[in-house]
Amino acid sequence: MATDPAPITGNYWICSGQTVTLYDTTAGGGSWYDDGGFGYQINWRAPNSVSITGFVGGTENLYFVDTSGCGTSVIVTTIPSPPAITGNTNVFV
Repeated sequence: MATDPAPITGNYWICSGQTVTLYDTTAGGGSWYDDGGFGYQINWRAPNSVSITGFVGGTENLYFVDTSGCGTSVIVTTIPSPPAITGNTNVFV
């Protein structure tokens, strides 16, 4: 009988340009998938970990499916980079 995979752990809130690694400790490992959106990009996949980099602001699902076909998922939220500071750069004290 198949059991549910372990929960995905790591930082699900990332900034644009930030790279994080997420983990799933399920014995035997599995495969990682995403929705194919633009919130982040997958840099590399390993049986129990995945590296992602935030791309644009928004949310996207990340899925882990173990070798028996059971899966778990998290919602990854990418926070957009703030706009550049503009205006007068002189500071008076």
